[in-house]
This record gives sequence, structure tokens and C-alpha cells, in this order.
Amino acid sequence: MNTIQNTYNPDYAIHPGAYLEEILESRELKQREIADRMGVTETYLSKLIHGEKPVGPDTALKLERVLGVSSQIWTNLNSNYRLFEAREKEKETFLKRKQWVNEFPLLWMKKFGFIPDTKDNEKIIESILEFFGISSAETWDSYYEKQAALYRKSESFIINLKANATWLRASELKAQAIETASFDEEVFKANLAKIQKLTVDEPTDFFPKMKKLCQESGVALVIIPEPPNVHVYGATKWLSQNKAMISLSLRRKSDDQFWFSFFHEAAHILFHSKKEIFIDDDYTGNKKKEDEADMFARDIILSQKEYSSFLRNGLFYKDDILAFSGKINIAPGILVGRLQHEKLLDIKFHNALKRRYDFNSFV
Repeated sequence: MNTIQNTYNPDYAIHPGAYLEEILESRELKQREIADRMGVTETYLSKLIHGEKPVGPDTALKLERVLGVSSQIWTNLNSNYRLFEAREKEKETFLKRKQWVNEFPLLWMKKFGFIPDTKDNEKIIESILEFFGISSAETWDSYYEKQAALYRKSESFIINLKANATWLRASELKAQAIETASFDEEVFKANLAKIQKLTVDEPTDFFPKMKKLCQESGVALVIIPEPPNVHVYGATKWLSQNKAMISLSLRRKSDDQFWFSFFHEAAHILFHSKKEIFIDDDYTGNKKKEDEADMFARDIILSQKEYSSFLRNGLFYKDDILAFSGKINIAPGILVGRLQHEKLLDIKFHNALKRRYDFNSFV
């Protein structure tokens, strides 16, 4: 997941005026003579030497002809010095942004290589801005204030915006690196049916197949663990008109939650607008669209017809759950999760039938 780029930014720069002064002194040239030969006033040349005037292209050409020093050298010195000045000014702003920085999940970002493992506040801010592709902290605040309107549900996402936005951005970067076919709705529907049959397998077996089937459909599937204080199960976002992203966090780490979250996000891709970003967490949010996604996930994992036949027996003992889930070829933990969700089974019962997933199994 490492996105850090190594760059060298020197902590000094030579102003072109200082270089000009050195040349005049070494050649024992008078400012008045050089000003006359350049066709400028002595006052102008003095301001240029003392850094009060920039060396623009016209001045660089004059200096080249009069002193024999390439215009490229003058323009490079000028450009480097102006960039250095901008960085120094930015450093002053960074010093005032310590609280802003600490609102991001820094340890999590360091762990996964999104920012360098350093305590240097300036480097941390620069790395955060590079990670988000944002020019400044002020622009980050403005940009994500507008983006918040796209998060169709989830007050909790907005309340802890920096941590949640970090998780979503990490998902986007990982998804962007995955090559997919152009999105095809019919292919995706057919492949979802194939994916449903993988629930009985272990992650090391099913995930490569699942990911490949999504890629063939035009969907990049990624698994990104939650940072602290993030309570998101999954998210759906269109990265382009022909490529969608599903990101899952492994929240609660149980197989029933994993599979429900995946098919819930798949429903958003199939039925809802490409302009929307859907965040799946504990907040109810846009109930109509979330209910549609819930119903789709419920029915594709365990059809209503099959489920109704099991409910008619009225027996939810361990052996009954194992027998029925084996008969219809789904993981027993999924059936347990469904019964618990519908309050037909106490939340304390049969949790041992749920498999626990670990992030390392999906790497």
C-alpha cells in the first residue's frame, strides 16, 4: 500500500541577485556600467541584486548577452529561489497546523506506509497532502466540506471526517491500481451468482476468485482495515463511468457480516446513481436505498424460498443449522447471522459457527 514518494527539497536557495553580485565583484565590474550595457537604470539593477526584483525572461536574456552567463542559469536560479520562498512560507503555516494533523489516524497511516514514520510535523503534513492529492490544509478542509454532501448516508462519517476520509482515500488508491474490464451490468449479475457459491470456502481460496470475477465485471474489489474510530463496513464509489469500486473493512470480522456487506455494496452499483458515494456503517441514513441494498444482499445470499422452508421447521439447533446450510451450500455462519438479525435467534447463540476473517488472509 506504500504511496510515499522520495523527494529532495534543499533547505537553502541562492537568489539570482546574490549570484549577480558575486560575478560583478569577481570581475571588478561597476553596477552603473552593467546597468548601462543592459539598458536599465542603476536603481533597477540594485533592486535586482538585493532581491527586490525577480529575474524574468527578458532580464535573463540581457544578463546572458552582457555577462556571458546562460539565461537558463538565471531563470533556474530565480525559479528555485521563488519555490524556496514559497516552501519557507508554507512551513510557517504548517507550524500552526499541529492540531489539524493530529486529527488524522497517523499511526495507522504510518503502519500501512501512507506517510513516513517520522515526528517531523512538516514532513507529515506534506505526506498527508500528497496522499490526498490536495495542495494545502486549507484546501483540504474546503474540498472535503463539499465532498461531505456526496456521502449519501452516515452522520458518523462526517463527524469523524478525517479518519473516515483517510480510509476511503486509501481504498480509492488501491482500487485505482487494479485493472478492470469496462463495467457490464449483465456480466456483474452473472458473476455475483458465481461469487455467492464461494461462501463455504476459506478467504485464501475464495478471495482471488472473487476479486477476478469483479475485475471481469468492471469492479475493483479491495479490503482495507479500519483505522481507529472508523466504524465502516464498506463503501461503494464509481471511479469513472466504466469502473466501480467496492471497499470492505472486515468490520466485526465475521463471515456473515463480510458477505452481507459485499452484496449490499454490489446492490448500490447495480441500482443506484454513479454520482453517489455510499458509506455502509451503523447509521441508517437514506433508508429507501439502504433497504433496497439490504433486500438484495439478503436474497442473493439466501433466497427467500429456501429460507422460508427452513423457518417452517422452527428448529434452530446447531445440528439443524449445519444440516440446512450444508444442503443449500452456504456457510452456516451466514444462516446464524440472518436468524440473529431477524431476532429469531438470540445474539449469544451459535456464534461459534461463524468464521472469523483476518486481514492477512486477503493480502
